[in-house]
Amino acid sequence: MQTNTMIRFSVVALTLSMAAGCAQSEPLVRSGSILMSDLAASSDINNVAVSPDGTLACVVGSYVKEREAAVYSTVTLVDLVQKKVGWTKQMPPPDAMANVYAVACRFQGDNVYVLANADAAHAMANNVGRVYVVKYSRNGDELKHAAIPVSTESRVAIDMLAHDGKLHVIGFGKDTDANNEYYSMFVATVDESLAFQTRMSKDGSYTQFAAVRAIGSHWYIGGDFYPKIVPKNDLPIYYANSKIKPGGGYVWSVRPQHKVVTASDNIATAIDDRATTYSLSQSRGTSSLIAVDASGHIAPAITYKSAFCKVDAFTPAGRGLVAIRQSCAGSGGTRGLVWIDPAAGAETALDVLGATPKFIMSDSRNWYGVGVNGRKQEFVFGRIEGQ
Repeated sequence: MQTNTMIRFSVVALTLSMAAGCAQSEPLVRSGSILMSDLAASSDINNVAVSPDGTLACVVGSYVKEREAAVYSTVTLVDLVQKKVGWTKQMPPPDAMANVYAVACRFQGDNVYVLANADAAHAMANNVGRVYVVKYSRNGDELKHAAIPVSTESRVAIDMLAHDGKLHVIGFGKDTDANNEYYSMFVATVDESLAFQTRMSKDGSYTQFAAVRAIGSHWYIGGDFYPKIVPKNDLPIYYANSKIKPGGGYVWSVRPQHKVVTASDNIATAIDDRATTYSLSQSRGTSSLIAVDASGHIAPAITYKSAFCKVDAFTPAGRGLVAIRQSCAGSGGTRGLVWIDPAAGAETALDVLGATPKFIMSDSRNWYGVGVNGRKQEFVFGRIEGQ
């Protein structure tokens, strides 16, 4: 049994484009940390982005006020050179909206742009509402906000990409009639005045929990997918990966089969800088890792035992992958940060984010994350050793 397992892992290692030779897992080295005192430990961290010159980071988070049944969001600027927080702002609900769920932040020119979903009172985030972008100066002044025009009954933002010197918002819309729901994707290009050029593709859509990344002249995306037309009360969501054109349209789409999962929301996605899309699933302590290369070829799955279950954050890091995972005890259990070696199909526990990791992301050489230190959120950063 042990010999067969070793042979299976060796064959899979040859098919994974991310595995260079027989490299061992590479640890994350912690370089510094910055307390974000204005963020409560209970706030969710939704996204982190770093400025092109590597001197600043923005952090967007959200929290629920139970008494008001409302969602609030914040954006924080972190100075990585002076190692301090520049400012934290609560995002104002726009145009009579009540709930604000920040999705992403990006640096463009001298400003910080934040993407958010907003909806009406008592409706909680990500339902029927609007998608909007807020423009901040690097001093924290709100310069402008504007809703993206999307010609569907409802619309939800997925992410915001910096590509070819411009910002692009990708999301999905839904229309309904008496019998069916109709799903479509939109891409809105954003200029400095917050004017939008919006394009629709009515061929189905990925959901708001998809991962998307711009590489070269195309975008790569992975996550749950809604078909174009869905009968009401019968929503056949499935997991998929695609290569798409920025102007709209699919180059290819594939459906990696995660046999150990019973629901697609148990699958997390990460896309590396070589356009390899990784999907990580779990079911009762068993994890499955599948790689899809830039041409759409699906490698055989690696299945292995893990002490953790649901994935809260998932990112490539050098020649490996990093994930924040919940214990199999459920949502009330502990979280752990793990390094995943895709060649060996194995996890190694890391402690660079402390006992309560909340979020992690990386670029080609560095990693950035958020953990809880006492009752405060702590921004932590470092390098990927061996890069």
